[in-house]
Amino acid sequence: MPLLALVTSAACGDRLEPRSVNEPQADVASVAPSPMFSAAPTIATTPEPSVSALDEEPEPDADQAAATGNATERPSPIAAKTYRAQACYYGALSLKQSRAAYLASLGGAQPSPKRIPEFGASPPATGATHPRGVQLARLLRHCNVAVAIKHAEDAAFDPVASAFAEFGLPLAKLLESANQYYLDAKFNDDGWKHAQTIHACLTRKGTCETKDGKKVTNAFALLDTQLAQLKTALDRYEQAHPVDRSSFSPSQAIADRSSTEAMAVLLAFDSKPIDISKATLALGKLEVSRDALARLAPSKPSNDPWVINMIPHLERLVATGKTLAVASPDAITPVQILEIVALQSRVLEKNYTSLQASRRHLAMPRMPPRPAPTP
Repeated sequence: MPLLALVTSAACGDRLEPRSVNEPQADVASVAPSPMFSAAPTIATTPEPSVSALDEEPEPDADQAAATGNATERPSPIAAKTYRAQACYYGALSLKQSRAAYLASLGGAQPSPKRIPEFGASPPATGATHPRGVQLARLLRHCNVAVAIKHAEDAAFDPVASAFAEFGLPLAKLLESANQYYLDAKFNDDGWKHAQTIHACLTRKGTCETKDGKKVTNAFALLDTQLAQLKTALDRYEQAHPVDRSSFSPSQAIADRSSTEAMAVLLAFDSKPIDISKATLALGKLEVSRDALARLAPSKPSNDPWVINMIPHLERLVATGKTLAVASPDAITPVQILEIVALQSRVLEKNYTSLQASRRHLAMPRMPPRPAPTP
């Protein structure tokens, strides 16, 4: 996914255009004892740990592609919106970790040759010659999709999700572009002017504008309130519109449970201070679910989407989480928590795309049985 550049001007090339601090700002107010780890049967190859989940492209979005098909080919509107709403909030936690990486790298100072900011990018992959960028916007792409899903409108959730998208997506794009500015060492060309402009937009009342015309002002100070409003709206939506789980197959029920446990893992690592006890407990439950899903593999047809799609990503999340759970909380970095964010996002995604695949399979016409051969 290409990194997005900041708005350009003919006079300043690719530099940010500072805006007046007195410009009116968009109103974005609210509109909302540990289990033992066990070894699981291995049925898929776990990707190399040097490959960051943040570098992996999401699967093509099938919601819009299926919109003109038979309704039986698609998940219910409630199931679709619940997934998108969850993915919106939990993906947005990446912004917190990028903020933590930035502020920690500066240590209270201004950007300078002695203090080059970091944004949460993973270290280069083994053998790579170029540092990684940071990719955040795609983790927030679900926010607007959640609002747009037909036949699942919600007067309490939708305005909050829309407001968060107006705030969070421009911030994500600014962080991506700022990270690229530092990777390209463009501060050498402008005497750190661009760096100071970005810093003011993130930490004070300076205003930056993204390529698509969205403004970012004092973003880090506003982020926690925005996230809290989104989480409250998500919780209320899920309580008001529970997903019908009565017809879940055994593998789907386990996958659904593991998605909830993956959220608990992320919340434990995202908390401040990091709650290692809760993380360990959630990882233990997640590992039990992973084992239960793996045990279905020998007895299920090879086309069971939850068995095929979920297990490799559950294994990666469990393995990464277990590594962090034995560390001191103070030694866990924002980069490592960002990897948990990305892995949890993958678990949610694979659970939902498995549901999509299952619905398409059920909607396929069945061939009549062949007649018995004539004696």
